Amino acid sequence: RLISVGHAAAPPECVLTRRNYEFLLVEYVISGKGFIEVGGEYHICSPDTLYILPPGKDHVYGSFADDPWEKIFFICEGELIDILLKTYHLESIYILNECSELFHYFREFEVLQREPGAHLKAALLVHRLFQDIFVKHFKLQKTHTLSSRVTNLKSELDKNTENKISMDM
Repeated sequence: RLISVGHAAAPPECVLTRRNYEFLLVEYVISGKGFIEVGGEYHICSPDTLYILPPGKDHVYGSFADDPWEKIFFICEGELIDILLKTYHLESIYILNECSELFHYFREFEVLQREPGAHLKAALLVHRLFQDIFVKHFKLQKTHTLSSRVTNLKSELDKNTENKISMDM
């Protein structure tokens, strides 16, 4: 169920604290800087950052005084949220940087909130967004975890698919 969709400019030093928040809150930082603290983790959020505040977790988030943020967000609830978070391994992924390619989802939510049948369409849109977050997160994780030796080895193997390569080589 889609609860709310919005576009807001946060006042400087605006900090919100929620205990056991019952809804899913997903926000995209358009400009400015701020922070989130959830699941015992503290993260700085800058433009093109998307963050997920899952239901049932305490969280604190706010805008920095010297560069207050402008954000677009949606809030929803329902049994599907927990299922999708688990399915896409996003239960403890709270922040994703450099995700301008996901911004369009928030614009789609803005349009969607005015339509009849918004709840069913919102469920499908959340599913697609989580799928794209999953792909982006694990793709980024994969590129960051390969050492230069492994990357060089893979490159050499790719160049020599027709040749025999020994361990010594």
